[in-house]
Amino acid sequence: MINPKNTFFAKFAILLIAVFFANNLQAQKSSTYFTDINGKQCGESDASFKRTVNKSAGRWLVHDYYMNDTMQMRGTYLNKKLTIETDTFYYYRINGRLYYSVVYVNGLRDGDSKTYYPTGVLEQSIHYSKGKISGKTTFYDRNGYVEKEWLNADESTFNAFNSQATYHKGPQDFLYYMERMEYPKNDLSNDSIARMLVSFEITETGKVNDAEIILHGTKEMDAAVLNQLYNSPLWKPAIKKGQPASSRFIMPLHFNIPDNDGFIKTDINISNTKIANLLYNSGLNDYNEGNYDKAIFKLNSAISRNSIESRFYYLLGLCYYKQKQNDMACEYWDIAGSIDKEIIDDKIRELCK
Repeated sequence: MINPKNTFFAKFAILLIAVFFANNLQAQKSSTYFTDINGKQCGESDASFKRTVNKSAGRWLVHDYYMNDTMQMRGTYLNKKLTIETDTFYYYRINGRLYYSVVYVNGLRDGDSKTYYPTGVLEQSIHYSKGKISGKTTFYDRNGYVEKEWLNADESTFNAFNSQATYHKGPQDFLYYMERMEYPKNDLSNDSIARMLVSFEITETGKVNDAEIILHGTKEMDAAVLNQLYNSPLWKPAIKKGQPASSRFIMPLHFNIPDNDGFIKTDINISNTKIANLLYNSGLNDYNEGNYDKAIFKLNSAISRNSIESRFYYLLGLCYYKQKQNDMACEYWDIAGSIDKEIIDDKIRELCK
């Protein structure tokens, strides 16, 4: 004879198990998608990283991977939109070496942030409190020796020692200045002419110098762009080690093209892959001409847009080798070899033992 009490407890146990598994599945929700260099979701063809998101205990655990599946970042967010960081975030180079870490509390930097040279040597350590620089801040040279240190630094102290060149209200303001220039609109007869890529230097005095066009339009368009660049109002120059310093920029330019019906075409962005390849080819020309600093800048810019091309790192290693910085050269060759073992020859292996 079936005992009703036993039947009740059996059904109750099954219900508890079902609730447990349902809650566990809810707590472990996960998703995977591609992101661009700015962390925005995109298609695989435009992606710089592959992201996995796992929700657990009211937090979102995020891992970003390079497109060859090595880890680029790991960190935790407090909200589904991934806008409120918490705890420590870690960022890695493609060969697995740590290059940056930072502590967050409720979306604000709150604790030490540390940046590392490609060789693994600590480059700088900055302490934050509620999103602002506050406390001990230290800069190190490539050998690990203290270059500059403050016991009670703040934002102004930091910026007076190390800051980027700026144009009035920022990059978008300069882009607006460039794109409102006068140019021969009758030349804009196809999409390729509407997209250009320029490189230029901002000198210690804030002037535009050494401007070059990497992705060309027509001769008339090229001339108009160079004229606009060289007639730019003064920038506020970069500060390095407390002194005004020159710095370089890469800027894509997009010019609107009316179609036959008078509508403006807007889908004319240059893909990151194309920009990276253009920068590599231009950097290769600089290398062949002995302009190693320019080549290093362009190659680093290429890597920021396409981080899994072994030839980018290989050429970067050659540039540092030419500058007699063998430790840096070997680090970048190590990264190149981690992507493609065949790219490194026996001579380099012997040098970097």
